[in-house]
Amino acid sequence: LFARTREIFKERSHLFENTDQDALIVTFDGDWLVLDPRWNTQTGLLPFVGRPAILHFTGRKKPWQATVPWVHRRMAKHYIEDLGNTPWASFCRQPSMAGRVAGFLSHLGKRLGGLTRVARTRAYFSNN
Repeated sequence: LFARTREIFKERSHLFENTDQDALIVTFDGDWLVLDPRWNTQTGLLPFVGRPAILHFTGRKKPWQATVPWVHRRMAKHYIEDLGNTPWASFCRQPSMAGRVAGFLSHLGKRLGGLTRVARTRAYFSNN
């Protein structure tokens, strides 16, 4: 099954940017079924899918990142428990109190910076 995929990648590797997804697309070309969104509920779809079976955290922020609280932060405990005795346990390492304060201040600074940008933009357009 994967021999064909391997050949295509050898011959035309310059065409593929997302190797993992591209390999799946090439391998299962035309031989797949549409799944109900609850079996691959991506971050942006979460508000629209009732009772998701698999949560797919797309984007830069992940629930196991402890620096800034966000909407999926409640999932962190599951990652901490499941990865605790594996080589990936460090992904869930909780920062020290100083690290948490620094993360919060960084987050707050970005939010306040965004507010000042909004104020400057509004002022610019209201004066023109």
